[in-house]
Amino acid sequence: MLYQTKRGRLYVGPIIDIEAFEAMLKAALEQSEAERQKMEALKAQGKEKSATYRQYLGNRLFYNQLFALYRQYGLIGQQGE
Repeated sequence: MLYQTKRGRLYVGPIIDIEAFEAMLKAALEQSEAERQKMEALKAQGKEKSATYRQYLGNRLFYNQLFALYRQYGLIGQQGE
């Protein structure tokens, strides 16, 4: 089934709720930034080998991959939004 946006773009599948997407993206960007700051604080304390630091590192890798996909498909700009 084809769907059409207000701007005339055609999609094969349901149109996403843009407000919900933007809220999710904002939350992900904020969480990513908060965890980056926590990682910097842990690194300053010499705790790069702690489980908490490593968990944040894993999360950063996930967020970087997620944002890269969003950029690849034109959902966000090069600087995040």
